[in-house]
Amino acid sequence: MNSSTYYSPPTAMEKLAILTIGDGNFEQGFDRITLALYEDGEITQPPSYRFSGQLPPSAIPQLYQQWQKQYQGKVRAAFKSGKTRSSMVEDAQQLSDRLNQWLEPFTELVSQTLQLTPPDEIRLIVQTHQVTDEKTQKHLHQLPWHEWKLARNCPTEAAICFIPLNAQKLQNKEETEDRQRIRRVKVLGILGDSKDLDLETDRQIVQTLRGKGGSYSFLDCPKTADLVNIWDKRWDIICFSGHSKSAENAQTGFLFINHQETLDITELRNALTTARNQGLKLVIFNSCDGLGLAKAIADLNIPYTIVWREPVPDLVAQRFLSHLLQSFTTGKSLNQSMREAREKLQLEGVEKQYPGVTRSPVICQNSATESLTWNGLQGRTGGRIAGESWNKASQTSAEDYKFRQILLNKVRNYWVKGVLEKSLYNQVLIQLGLEQHIDAVEHPWRMAWETSDSLEQTYILPVGTRIIDQFDELGKGRTLLILGEPGSGKTITLLELARDLITDAEEDETLPMPVVFNLSTWGSEKRVKTFVDWLVEELRRGYQVSKALAKKWIENQELLLLLDGLDEVKAERRDSCLNAINQFCQEFGNTEIVVCSRIKDYNALSNKLKFQGAIYLQALNQQQIDRYLNQAGKDLTAVRRLLKEDEAMRELSTTPLMLNIMFLAYHRMSVEELPRMQSIEERRKHLFDAYIQRMFERRQKNPKYSIKQSLRWLIYLAQKMVQESQTIFYVENMQPTWLSNELSKRIYLAMKFSMLFFIIIFFWHSSTGLVIAIFANDFDYSTIQELVCQKIVFIITCSVQGFFLGLFMGLFFLIVYTFYYFLGFIEDDFS
Repeated sequence: MNSSTYYSPPTAMEKLAILTIGDGNFEQGFDRITLALYEDGEITQPPSYRFSGQLPPSAIPQLYQQWQKQYQGKVRAAFKSGKTRSSMVEDAQQLSDRLNQWLEPFTELVSQTLQLTPPDEIRLIVQTHQVTDEKTQKHLHQLPWHEWKLARNCPTEAAICFIPLNAQKLQNKEETEDRQRIRRVKVLGILGDSKDLDLETDRQIVQTLRGKGGSYSFLDCPKTADLVNIWDKRWDIICFSGHSKSAENAQTGFLFINHQETLDITELRNALTTARNQGLKLVIFNSCDGLGLAKAIADLNIPYTIVWREPVPDLVAQRFLSHLLQSFTTGKSLNQSMREAREKLQLEGVEKQYPGVTRSPVICQNSATESLTWNGLQGRTGGRIAGESWNKASQTSAEDYKFRQILLNKVRNYWVKGVLEKSLYNQVLIQLGLEQHIDAVEHPWRMAWETSDSLEQTYILPVGTRIIDQFDELGKGRTLLILGEPGSGKTITLLELARDLITDAEEDETLPMPVVFNLSTWGSEKRVKTFVDWLVEELRRGYQVSKALAKKWIENQELLLLLDGLDEVKAERRDSCLNAINQFCQEFGNTEIVVCSRIKDYNALSNKLKFQGAIYLQALNQQQIDRYLNQAGKDLTAVRRLLKEDEAMRELSTTPLMLNIMFLAYHRMSVEELPRMQSIEERRKHLFDAYIQRMFERRQKNPKYSIKQSLRWLIYLAQKMVQESQTIFYVENMQPTWLSNELSKRIYLAMKFSMLFFIIIFFWHSSTGLVIAIFANDFDYSTIQELVCQKIVFIITCSVQGFFLGLFMGLFFLIVYTFYYFLGFIEDDFS
């Protein structure tokens, strides 16, 4: 009997090698060298193999300095003129060859001892703490250790270690608790002095983490006092972008945090110590000449630090950061991600322009207990990764999992991809300021907080705080109200929250499914009595979910409700809608809910939501507006100039909605094409007229309808939707009451009854003919075939008679109804 064999690729094993260099120097050699190999990849047991030996004197530092001199000259030339000098490929290769020749004795020992296959990788850590001479230490730290062919057929990624490796895992209490659930990886981006640099690209690269389970905040050109933010919250990763340099002896380094201030990294030791105790795992200095930075904070035992050993062109640093984070967030270890980032840069051709530049980034490691991974930062120790199919170990049945994934996909496709990702706001990101409004919600047990005059009910949250961070802090059963002015970004903020929550739900099937609803339809259906009935109907209509499944999800509290547009509910229905939500919270206390509303309409209600918290979206400040316009580039040059001179323009530009409309309406227009206006109403009218014109220009060249016709019907639809408190247009929601005048409504009613007459008469004649044909026995026939033909002809004849008689009676009713209407015998009231 033959059996089939299915090939599966071998699993890569990560081996750990620790090279400890004893005291010595390159002039006299190093007498005590130890190489310890750990086959399981971690220092949990004594090493599998340990080798000792010596390294002879070498001219490697001179070769490095020879390459370094040319490289730095080339980079400086690129900074100044954008041009490059002659190739240094030969010098770079000579340095790599000499390094491997110097380490050859240990290479032979490893190749004879370990049985490695190509999928395997080696994680190398080079310890230099026993070397007493600072100059020698500096030379050792500068070497491209990752180019050591430690195992000739397996890749190596290297890290340097300034101090004895810390084999104890630092884990704070909060991190231990987080292991029980998937959590967001928190990243602090510090954007320093941007002279000659494009730090907005670095910002956008960090912002890509938002859809991968990451949460970020930024400090822009911070002053020294602003860095207290490092203390205030727990961070998993801190990423600095800007200018930096190391001291001459590489024992410390300096950060250019803004245009005026330069900060010695040692001034942040206390802040970084606190951050480490709170869970900080990785610091990335995406800036020039950073070895001194890593050396100065090595004894703080931050597990991993990444620096550039040499000056680096801005574009190369950006591409490196992008590749590093892209690989890291797919589940690869930090070492594997570093290697992939180098290889991708090489494929992009940066080595041709700056030979040796990809050897400059280096990992500085202070913990050997485990490889750092994105999954580990999230608290995931196993289970399903987002996008994987159902497995038998899951607590969810295969059918339930299928329906769950279908709903998550629909929410993502309808709202995140269909609305959020296509919005200009998402392309030119604005970090909105947030305020806590304590008194906007009714707290449990109707608690009245007795406060002094100095204690405000409104609290401005730190710059860079995201809505997902505030929502996470509320814990299980969380409920949040989002308030703002018209156009302040409430819906986009809600959809950003939906995107992050969908990512969480895809990775952890025990989490509720986030679903977006628009409250504007509340109360429009007479048969809908309770909030549960409304949810069931909206799930059926918007997401094609059966009533039985919808009720099951609601009763089991498997949904996370994202409710937009409380202010869009008809004014007379808003209080009942709010009361229904409160009643729902009372009955389904574990269901998590977010509600959005304009603050003016919410404050006008007679009651408040019984929620845990409320957030208000602040108006844009001038710095945010300027950043938005700068990101938009030259297309808004005229708008930037006009904002300085036109008070009406400045007043309109304080909301993301109006900024987006300005971009679409005024981009690529000259200053002369933008008239100056004193009245804000005049400016608003001109802005919307220009916006509408631009939208029509984007349509096909030969539209079916003229602009005038399209505007007429769009205005008509908009007016009717406002009257009916609808913000999403469904064809099935159109009712006879939408007809524009009484005559149209009467014609519709007459046609409806005429059609009813036609249908009744037609079906009566057809069914009568069918009954007679079946049961009557008075047909004249000689054969069975002839009888069947006669009956078929009789049925067709009755149907045709019924059709024409029904058509005649329907038209007759229409004429009579119209005649009596014009004579005044029919009342004008239409309901």
